[in-house]
Amino acid sequence: MKVFAGIDIGTQGTKAALFNDSGVLLASALRQSALHQPAPGIVEENAERQVATVCQTLRECVDKSRIRGTQVAAIAISGQMAGVIGIGDRGEAVTPYDSWLDTRCAPYNPADG
Repeated sequence: MKVFAGIDIGTQGTKAALFNDSGVLLASALRQSALHQPAPGIVEENAERQVATVCQTLRECVDKSRIRGTQVAAIAISGQMAGVIGIGDRGEAVTPYDSWLDTRCAPYNPADG
């Protein structure tokens, strides 16, 4: 049996689900987001935590469904739109994830003016 994984790194949390090749849901999991709001208008997330929640939710789905990880034929990942993260030379996060909820750039956005 082939299994397909869907993962969404959303504003409220990271969600994962496994489906068999007939489209039947085998398992799902959710990890809540940890939004950091140190001041008005600033909304960030820890990028390493986002990666960890992807791995945790996928692992939980595999464990719940009792499949072998090698049965996963494809993984689709979606994420929040309009967020920004700085990536270093080695592919590591060098800034927090700047959420689309962050309004610091509003003065520079003609649509908000």
